[in-house]
Amino acid sequence: MVWVALLTAFLVSLYATAQIPQGIRVSAPFEGETGEPNTLGGYLLFMIAIFGGLLVTSPSLRKGYRYALGIAVLGVPFLFTLSRASYLGALFVAPVLVALSRRKIIAAFTVVSFLLILLLFAPSSVIERVDYTIGGQRRQAGQMMVGGLRLDTSTSARLQSYSDVLRDFPQQPLLGYGVTGYGFLDGQYPRVLIEMGLLGLAAFLWLLYSLVKQGWDSYRSAMGEWERGVCLGFLAGVVGLAMHATAGNTFIIVRIMEPFWFFAGVIVLLHLFNTGQIEEGQEVLEEIPIEERPPVAQGLIHPLSGQERR
Repeated sequence: MVWVALLTAFLVSLYATAQIPQGIRVSAPFEGETGEPNTLGGYLLFMIAIFGGLLVTSPSLRKGYRYALGIAVLGVPFLFTLSRASYLGALFVAPVLVALSRRKIIAAFTVVSFLLILLLFAPSSVIERVDYTIGGQRRQAGQMMVGGLRLDTSTSARLQSYSDVLRDFPQQPLLGYGVTGYGFLDGQYPRVLIEMGLLGLAAFLWLLYSLVKQGWDSYRSAMGEWERGVCLGFLAGVVGLAMHATAGNTFIIVRIMEPFWFFAGVIVLLHLFNTGQIEEGQEVLEEIPIEERPPVAQGLIHPLSGQERR
């Protein structure tokens, strides 16, 4: 299943790369006419982290070249998404891969080499996109100044909406205005705060902490380079998406969260296997005898009603 996920990312990247000659911000399949480049950027960010974890934990160059190839293939459309939130996330993925790798020198050399290649061969559209964010555009109404830098209208609008959240959330501080009860916000943290209040934000931050802790526990208990690479890539991916969420609704976007929670399930099972809490082939869930099930589960919901498990 992990290999299928990696292959899917590879194919999606080829699809997105084919859009580059059109001179547009690339996006994934099935997103309509306009597309969602920031969503594709978040997805590629996470999958690049998985490839990166597998690469820096590979026992040899011969076994690691395929992961390097994967990063290269995903890296091209990643740049052409022109997603600044994704670029920000990548800046945090790289240090995590280096810091937690057991071969820090090799990992640092690999990561720095990739970053230098990206910087040296970054297309002009990427450079213009970053420059546009911090003053490289003509003056327009609604632009904000931060630390002497004039931000573009899109970033300024985000910051203004965050300011509105801080102004309005004291009216419903604990439970918020309810999901979709406040209006659209392009940022996970202010959205959770205004919709679900301080209690919801605390629960969301606890969820992120739990994911990081589970990733670390799975990484420490991993047996073999492949398992360690998947767990390390997941850890780096969590950190990257946490930064991506500062300017996007990352954790409620299906196309990012489907692969994310799949890999979360993988590392949880790896930890359970490696710590002896369950054995491979063992049924994790016990079937409830048919006579003990509530009536609604007998033949209506439960697909195994009346059948013997083999």
